Amino acid sequence: MGFLRQTGKKRNKEQKGYTGEPLVEPEQMMTRRDEAEKTMFLSPEDRTVSRAKGTKRRSQEGGEKSDYSKVKIVRGNPIIINGEDYLLRISETHMEAFLILYRRFTEKEIRELLKENGIVYGVKEEALKELAQGKLNYEEVFVAQGVAKKDGRDGYFEYHFNPEPETKPIILPDGSVDYNVLGKMELVTKGQLLVTYHPVLPAVVGRDVQGNIMEAYEGKDLPPLQCKRCEPDEKGFQYYASTEGNVTLEGRCLTVTPIYAIDGNLDAATGDVDFHGDVLVQGNVFAGVTLKTTGSITVNGHVETAHLYAGKDVILKNGMQGSGNGVIRAGRNVMARFLEQTQVYAGNEVNTGAILNCEVESGQSVVIAGNRGTIIGGSVTAVEQITAASIGNRAGVTTQLVIGLDCEFKEKMGEIDRLTDEYEANMKDAENALDRISYQLKSQPVTPEINQQKAEQMRRKINYQLKLKEITAKREQLIDINRRSADGKIVVSGISNVGCVIVINGVREMLHSEYRDVTYKKGRQEVRIISNRQ
Repeated sequence: MGFLRQTGKKRNKEQKGYTGEPLVEPEQMMTRRDEAEKTMFLSPEDRTVSRAKGTKRRSQEGGEKSDYSKVKIVRGNPIIINGEDYLLRISETHMEAFLILYRRFTEKEIRELLKENGIVYGVKEEALKELAQGKLNYEEVFVAQGVAKKDGRDGYFEYHFNPEPETKPIILPDGSVDYNVLGKMELVTKGQLLVTYHPVLPAVVGRDVQGNIMEAYEGKDLPPLQCKRCEPDEKGFQYYASTEGNVTLEGRCLTVTPIYAIDGNLDAATGDVDFHGDVLVQGNVFAGVTLKTTGSITVNGHVETAHLYAGKDVILKNGMQGSGNGVIRAGRNVMARFLEQTQVYAGNEVNTGAILNCEVESGQSVVIAGNRGTIIGGSVTAVEQITAASIGNRAGVTTQLVIGLDCEFKEKMGEIDRLTDEYEANMKDAENALDRISYQLKSQPVTPEINQQKAEQMRRKINYQLKLKEITAKREQLIDINRRSADGKIVVSGISNVGCVIVINGVREMLHSEYRDVTYKKGRQEVRIISNRQ
């Protein structure tokens, strides 16, 4: 018996945990497992709260007083709030709330219940009244809904024409260049609708059922377009053409330019053309014709020995054979299928498929487009960059390519400074002569000789003032060229033949060897030749 009692004690001791606590009853084990399942999806802070609540429950079961609430909150997506007589579910977005009641509540009690659980916005009054009547107990009822935020929309312009026509030729798969895509005009008639402005749409600020505000993007209005030969309506939402012509958009300026269309050829019989607007020639331009315009010139045919002057662009879809006397001057760009024996001046860019024995000057760049784009003979000058597939030919025809200035910048500026000093001195002499004449007139009467002297000195002063203005503009131009050409280069993707002359800001290099796929840039006092295959 003593042995059995000892064994029983030993067994009872083994059944105790390592802390010395008695064995847990099955009901308690089930309770702890349920609590573990409820807390396994909670954050560490919520788990700590749950354990504290469980401790209070056990104390309460032991007869101690506790302030433990029977409401359990499962935080996650969505949020579930388990009350003693209800279940409240808040959606993942916090924009909807659903309630299940397990007994009858008054409307006031339901409001307080929702408020205690943070539901303060978008409460559905009809749903609360139906719940208070007890007809919807044990059913999930949609009790609150927030307002979703809605971003505003910026104002925008809707163009009833193509505001971005092709400004560059298209290089075809075989390496050839298509210039026919250029010069397409958007012709409009008087009173035609050009642009519609869609004003800003206001934003809607969002708010969830818990009262949290969600800011929305406020749309922005656009400033009105500037108009030339077109006008907006009273509200400023629609723009109409005031005359017929070619409509273009440059920046924020909407312009309708008068157009002079020539269906056939332009030759000596039709005479010269001087037009304020754009000129479109459907046929050819033959020798001896001078064409001037403040806008752009577009020729669908070919051009012979003619003089073309445009304030904007010159577009020659079939090129020009100038025979040594042809001239093109454009305020912006010159684009042509080819240029041969022609003097070309462009404010911005020259873009062509070939240049043969031409004198070309460009304010920005010269692009010889296509896999067969070549420069042979003559001189080509650009401020920033020259690009071509090949330069020169195997016969060694002298071909000069210049970036920036063809001589030293210091030499050019020295000459300008010398002329400036000379003009200022001559103008000062004219002013002193005028002062002497004015002093003489105070003590003696006016004579024809004095009037003649005064007029002559006045003309001399005005002449040198104009020369000073011109030389100052030239000085500013040279400084601008020097700055923009500091990183200038010549890129040749194919062959650079012997006999070509490369000049970059006054540094000259004649090619005595053939090079392939290289770039020419200025070094310290030499032209660097860099392979493009690196």
